[in-house]
Amino acid sequence: MRSHHVVRLFAATCCVVLCARTAFAEVPRLIRYQGQAVDSQGVPLEGPYNLIFRLYDAETAGTVLWEETQVTVALSKGHFSVLLGSVTPLVSMDWAAPCWLGIQVNAEPELAPRQRITSVPLALRAQQAEALTQPIAPSLITPQGAGSGLDADTVDGAHAVDLRARATHTGTQSAATISPQGAGSGLDADWLDGKDASAFATNPHAHACSIRMGMPGGQTGNSFCNQPGEWCALTVTGNKNSLEGCGVTNPGFGDWGAICCK
Repeated sequence: MRSHHVVRLFAATCCVVLCARTAFAEVPRLIRYQGQAVDSQGVPLEGPYNLIFRLYDAETAGTVLWEETQVTVALSKGHFSVLLGSVTPLVSMDWAAPCWLGIQVNAEPELAPRQRITSVPLALRAQQAEALTQPIAPSLITPQGAGSGLDADTVDGAHAVDLRARATHTGTQSAATISPQGAGSGLDADWLDGKDASAFATNPHAHACSIRMGMPGGQTGNSFCNQPGEWCALTVTGNKNSLEGCGVTNPGFGDWGAICCK
């Protein structure tokens, strides 16, 4: 195989391979890297080449954080595509810290400049979110207690002291346990089913009642007291000594009537 002096690599891209097949599966720690290599005359390389990849903690010099060699990588018109981490796992990498990628082709010097790994591989940290236990329970939230930012002293946006000021009660709820009482309490006893108390009769009051006789057989006092605004108080027999209910039907004998009131 003819030796080439590689002077540059361009149009390089990298992305994280995220292809977990099931929920909560281990996220593959692989980085898809694509690029094109050319020789000193700008001619794209063809054929298999050994590619060495290194991650450093600095743009120049620095410490090697990770390294792997991928042998006989096929280059077509200089283009290649590899999965970083497929030979040497990337499990030791701290993606919260910046790092730079260096590439070496065969025994040639490492290409310069190094390429900084951008925020895309940081998606590996999403694995931590998938590992959360469902459903979230209070015991899983840290920190607990004072300073945690969790305020159990509010209900629907209202502070507990506001709720206590509105009403205090003990035991079974009754009128006597509602505080404050009287005017200004917000409790309006002057309304019943949407009607003001003025719509109801005052107490004491009187009604005009009279005995009406001649209730036909088969009729009740309720239907016999049928004048406008009239209602039945009691039904009576002809001797006026026997009291019956307004729903009692005249059996068809005697002089029956009813006490009708307005």
